[in-house]
Amino acid sequence: MTETAGLYIHVPFCRGKCDYCSFYSEPVLPGDSVLKEYSRRACEEVLFSASLWGKRTIDTVYFGGGTPSLFGGDVVSEILSCTGVCHSLLPGSEITLEMNPHDVTAHNIESFVAAGVNRISLGVQTLNEIHHRTIGRTGRCCTVRDLETFFSVDGYARCIDIITGIPGQKEKELLNDLETVTSFRPEHISLYLLSVEEGTKLHKRFVPGDEFDKEQEMLWDFSIEFLKSKGYIHYEVSNFCLPGFSSRHNMKYWQYDPYIGIGPGAHSFMNNRRYHLSPSVNEYLIGDRFEYIFDERKEYDELIEFVMTGIRCMDGFSPADFTKKTGGNFPGSVTDRLNENVRRGYLASRSGRYSVTDKGLKILNRLTFSILEDIL
Repeated sequence: MTETAGLYIHVPFCRGKCDYCSFYSEPVLPGDSVLKEYSRRACEEVLFSASLWGKRTIDTVYFGGGTPSLFGGDVVSEILSCTGVCHSLLPGSEITLEMNPHDVTAHNIESFVAAGVNRISLGVQTLNEIHHRTIGRTGRCCTVRDLETFFSVDGYARCIDIITGIPGQKEKELLNDLETVTSFRPEHISLYLLSVEEGTKLHKRFVPGDEFDKEQEMLWDFSIEFLKSKGYIHYEVSNFCLPGFSSRHNMKYWQYDPYIGIGPGAHSFMNNRRYHLSPSVNEYLIGDRFEYIFDERKEYDELIEFVMTGIRCMDGFSPADFTKKTGGNFPGSVTDRLNENVRRGYLASRSGRYSVTDKGLKILNRLTFSILEDIL
């Protein structure tokens, strides 16, 4: 059976940069000619990817960013058509697009669905005006009316992004967000713990300390238990879904499967090699070639990446998976560390697979380091 790959279309444009965001993006308004110019260049790169890796069988496409909903349905349709010509886009492929609340109209949603999108992820983040301002989220705060519109259109899976652990956020305020969102029964919920990254505007006015870390942990635990109580499956550290609605595209990242990234700053993983383009829209648009930067691979890099991504999945990973996907041997010393953490209750082991427990989830970063310590 031919191995399928995912296709990630990076849209590095936003109306404005959120204060907590550390990703590369450029300010653009809807209808700006640069969006059409960018889509043309993206199609050229899709064609180039086929010449580089051969015609691949694509079963997931993800329009991420940035704010992909700045695109119109016609642009999305053009890129998907290009993908179908350059590669083989399977019928029933998962086609996902990220949307900003500012772009939530029935017309916009219907245009994306007509273009082939069958999964839309709405960046709600918070329904609370105060917390919206605290994190410096651009645009207006998402409202219940936005949610009503978002859920009024049929033909696609509705996904919601929520941020928890916001400075000053109380449990009852978070509960209001979660109760409101889950009352609409979205098929998928991504729950992100706010990360205050150095260099962001948020970090300039708020530096987290030990007390903030404790408050975040409390809100995180509360959120997980709440979503589970509502029937959502916790299938990855930050992701929950109703049965059958896990993100097939994102699972490629966590299960060490191949994907092609399109656009400046987008990362790719093909033939066990990682590469990316320089994060510059200007260089991307004026260039006549695609100069990829390939990561230098050291002896244990594959193993480190495999464990760091695999441990995020509640279903876990197995040494046999590593050998199957890379052809490499899984070191006995790392297996010993895994078994040691099984005995300590941080991991569970069944049928040769290792998965994180609730106890291990609370110390995931330290746990991952303890597993890989001998080869780092």
